[in-house]
Amino acid sequence: MMLERCETCRREFKSIWDYPQIEITSLTESTADSIPKTLTLSNEAEARRMPRSCEELKSFLERVAGSPQKITRIVSPDVVKFFVEHPETTTYSNSNGWIYSRHYTEPERILCAPNRADEIKKALFQDFALQGYMDRLREIKGKIVPPGVLNPGFADFSRLRDYGENPGPFLILTLKENFEEKKLYLNIETTGLGASLFRETGKQGIRFATLTYRAAF
Repeated sequence: MMLERCETCRREFKSIWDYPQIEITSLTESTADSIPKTLTLSNEAEARRMPRSCEELKSFLERVAGSPQKITRIVSPDVVKFFVEHPETTTYSNSNGWIYSRHYTEPERILCAPNRADEIKKALFQDFALQGYMDRLREIKGKIVPPGVLNPGFADFSRLRDYGENPGPFLILTLKENFEEKKLYLNIETTGLGASLFRETGKQGIRFATLTYRAAF
């Protein structure tokens, strides 16, 4: 049975970082094929809309003229055709490398952003710092080590190219713990200029690896 208090001082263990030593019992890693095929950044989303009659379109543009996210462009014919033929579908990707999503409260409003999946996948599996960290985790799997060795020693590890006037955001590695299940999740997110990384499901971030551990005394 796993000890939850220090045998010497009776201090309660509440996190993986509280244990003097741990053993990594398993390491599950994402593969290139498991990375989502659709990845967009929130700060790159641009609002467009499905075409309506000229009068309706004019009225709509006037109504949102004061919005921070002005709608000034109409989606291309292939996007219109797809959403007309698939009224229950919320996301469309075409050959130009952009992702088009219906707004959840205004179906005729379309949010579009460049698909970053290929660029992010390349960064994940070719970045020297991140892959060096993963090599370290593979090496200590099954060994008894102090939990501090799990600290990657970095956060930002790859800057994405910019589609606008500002520097592109960084990819960052974050560690999220489930203490009850004795799991540590390695997640990929973004930082800079309010950018958030979204999968096609609308959820943020990528689960890059999961390790399980046990206390070792």
